Amino acid sequence: MNILFMIGNGFDLNIGLQTRFSDFLPYYVKKAESSDDAINTFKNAIEKEGYETWADFEKQLGMYTKDFNSSTKHDVILCRDNFVDELIKYLRVQVNKVNFDGRDTDIRRVFVDSLTGFFRKNRLPEISFANILQTFRLLRASHYTYNFITFNYTNILESCLNIIKKQTLPPIWHNNFTPINVSSLIGEILHIHGTLDDSVIVGINGATQIANDELSQDTDFVSRLAKPLMNKRIRNTKHEQGVKILKSSDIICVFGMSMGETDAMWWQWIGYWLSQKENSHLIIWDYAPHYQRGNPGPTMKYTDHVISRFYRVAQMSMDTSAKVENRIHVGFNNGSDNDLFKINLIKVSD
Repeated sequence: MNILFMIGNGFDLNIGLQTRFSDFLPYYVKKAESSDDAINTFKNAIEKEGYETWADFEKQLGMYTKDFNSSTKHDVILCRDNFVDELIKYLRVQVNKVNFDGRDTDIRRVFVDSLTGFFRKNRLPEISFANILQTFRLLRASHYTYNFITFNYTNILESCLNIIKKQTLPPIWHNNFTPINVSSLIGEILHIHGTLDDSVIVGINGATQIANDELSQDTDFVSRLAKPLMNKRIRNTKHEQGVKILKSSDIICVFGMSMGETDAMWWQWIGYWLSQKENSHLIIWDYAPHYQRGNPGPTMKYTDHVISRFYRVAQMSMDTSAKVENRIHVGFNNGSDNDLFKINLIKVSD
């Protein structure tokens, strides 16, 4: 049985890194000095807009092209490349703040609990728990494999998983469920958009997100700005690997990812997988810092909002949506210790 975790920036935030777009923006526009007029104009533009998320920034990168043409298009790529160079510098500083010394026991406790208890009752609604549990009963196998597709550029996920690899993971078990004697394995870890040491990819989903009609027809320009095409152009097979892992999954747990249009292809693949694979389940963890489970009103509101947005980004028809709705589950992270992967690994200042 294959369980896939699709990991976004919420993971690094739970570790304690300052990796929100709002964290990086002041550094980029104020401290990352440049003498290039095009880059400084770009900085002023994104500072003025004040984007809140990485997905917002990437979407607006496509909108930024509207004032360019075939003669000035290279300025867009120059600005994006400068942005990536400074982002790598910034993230390296953040990663260097992490301290693993003496934390093996804590990391193992948090990660084992998150991986094997991602659908327990105090995290998901009772019906979600029961439906997912039924799938575990139907798909009993010789082992469970946990695979990871991460959209982050940092290596913190691997470092934590290497720690829990040192010992055998316990089987998944819950009330009234006694598992057969199975092993749990850490499988593949795929950085779909690169790492700090290898091809950090920042961009849009495809040509339709380029606001400039002329440039949206320029195949060379599009291939330098669209993330799937950039992966192809640098001759790696990460997107193909990611699709293969996704399609082989029985359960997908999305954690710390915004449903941004610049990663729409992945949400569309998830929608397709969900519609084609019987007994599959999708769990979407949404960040809702003010969420309180005691009041059912906000629970219904937040849940409906998350599922509706998934249907829209995944481009699912009403008929298909109705067929899969019982296999889509929503959990909420509100900054509590009950969140998945909640462990602060930042060094304590002297």
